[in-house]
Amino acid sequence: MVNFYKDLRFGEDGEKEIAKFLQSKGLDFKGTSKELYPDKIKYFDLVFQGKFNEIFVEVKTDKYITDDFDTNNIVFELSYNNTPSGITTTKSDLWVNYFLNKTVDNIWMIKVDVLRKLISRLKFERDIQITSGGDSNCTRLYILPREKYKEYFKVATYTGGF
Repeated sequence: MVNFYKDLRFGEDGEKEIAKFLQSKGLDFKGTSKELYPDKIKYFDLVFQGKFNEIFVEVKTDKYITDDFDTNNIVFELSYNNTPSGITTTKSDLWVNYFLNKTVDNIWMIKVDVLRKLISRLKFERDIQITSGGDSNCTRLYILPREKYKEYFKVATYTGGF
């Protein structure tokens, strides 16, 4: 249980950095799901004000990928303990993977509807890997080779960090 709280705090620190990054790109940060919608924290992480409505953002922070060690994959959670989660249940508009320990191309952003369509197509074409991982291998994951599908993402370099 100690690792869960440590990982949670780490994820929240990553969310703060992505909030700063998106603010620097002109988005109006309103707060976190925990602050604004505590009953919906499992559906998105950050809330921004768009021109006409709120924009919900899911952030996944990866501390294992570095400039020296990079699998060149990007991972999306499908389920945990046989219960839909991650990309399956998010209510986010934007999905952000933040590779904290990379110095270049460390933020990968994609609209959730585009990501879901891409995953659906790749499942049909059998061009996506599905595996188990996490604590006790209880998490089902989609694994995509990043560079192969880079055109679907907005990729940026962020020099902040924590």
